[in-house]
Amino acid sequence: MMKKKTKSQKLKGIVEKSKSSTDKDTNLLDQQVMESSPNSLNEEAAAGSFEEQYFATGVYDFREKLLVDAWPELKSAVEKHGLCLSFHRDKRYIAISTTPWTRDPDIFDMAKEFIELLAKSNVSPSMAIQILNGEVIHDYVLVGHQQGGLCLKHGITKEQFSKRWKLFTDMLKDADGLLGVNLYINGNTIVAVGHSLPCVKVIRHYVEACIVDNMKPASLLKRMKVVLDTVRVQMKLGALSI
Repeated sequence: MMKKKTKSQKLKGIVEKSKSSTDKDTNLLDQQVMESSPNSLNEEAAAGSFEEQYFATGVYDFREKLLVDAWPELKSAVEKHGLCLSFHRDKRYIAISTTPWTRDPDIFDMAKEFIELLAKSNVSPSMAIQILNGEVIHDYVLVGHQQGGLCLKHGITKEQFSKRWKLFTDMLKDADGLLGVNLYINGNTIVAVGHSLPCVKVIRHYVEACIVDNMKPASLLKRMKVVLDTVRVQMKLGALSI
């Protein structure tokens, strides 16, 4: 019978992967662990009915100071959901887990996305908190050759990606204003955030068409404008007929 890996064994691979993903020429971080303790929550609110869940991910160097500065807000946000958040600065990873105070069985999936956004994206901590609370809709698109990335999945070479990515990012600001969606770009990832699910999801379609199918961004943008204009006309006609 195979033995289950301990948390420390699981984290070893995560931390090593994180170190290779970040810049090598960085200052050593303090040997410090920042943690939101579930003990600060009201004991009477403990549910204790869910199996403990745990997830950790490596933190990019440029996000470290931001996380430290925003720690009081992040701590407060996760504790409202009965979660425990810890930031291990010495080993460059952030972790989140359920506790006996966790009430929503579905919150952990969102919590995993939450710490990925904190650790690796350009999304501000305040926006990440809104996403965790379900106040806005988001889509996290992995574009490059990282695990789960579109280029890795579809066999796009680094050369092809570099050329297509340049054309795509040059046109991205127009798509941002057109759809009313906030876009956060970091190297080979894009996070789309907004209040309309169709508009947020269009960004993924836009990325795939440009990067995977090599469609010219300008042509796709024109097509999107026509579609959106048609939708707006239909919405106006529907409103008039009421």
